[in-house]
Amino acid sequence: MRWFTTEEIDNHKQKQLGFIIVGGLCFSALSGVGIYFLEAGRLLMTGDASNPVFLQTQSLTTRILVGIAMAGIVVGVCITLGGFVYGIMEDKKKNLGIPRLLNRARIIARYGIDSNGNYVSNETQFDSHHDLRFFVRMTSPGEGSLEYECSKSVFYDCAEGTVGDAEIQGQWIRRYSAYQHMPETPVGISF
Repeated sequence: MRWFTTEEIDNHKQKQLGFIIVGGLCFSALSGVGIYFLEAGRLLMTGDASNPVFLQTQSLTTRILVGIAMAGIVVGVCITLGGFVYGIMEDKKKNLGIPRLLNRARIIARYGIDSNGNYVSNETQFDSHHDLRFFVRMTSPGEGSLEYECSKSVFYDCAEGTVGDAEIQGQWIRRYSAYQHMPETPVGISF
């Protein structure tokens, strides 16, 4: 049995959430199109546009189809809203969880992002930017390549190309300690 990395699991969750949201929108749209066709058919048959199809008493079949289509719109909107709420809740708890230790974590890249969303990789520019958030991309056996947020002090401990132990909580690096007397390795070399 193949074990999936954390990176693959996160990518899979994001795809599922996208399919849920888009699926809910499509379900609502198709239900709306169904109501449109029922109404258009009634207009072609009767020529009376004064009363919408769902207010008229027609055959039982038509009333059931209209009810199903209207319920489809409501269900589709609920699925979409549920997907949005789930995504927001997952994002809020991304830094929660039980702390775990990643052994042999290799630092691939580190950078900051300012309050405007600008990417800052030159450390000499860190003082000129306000409200910088610090990020480190690392890879480790069993985890894949993931991006973690960290504090400024931990950011400076994470030198690119070093290998060490990282204490992770959710998507937050609590601590990183590089292995001593180990040469820095090029990022492209695998474990």
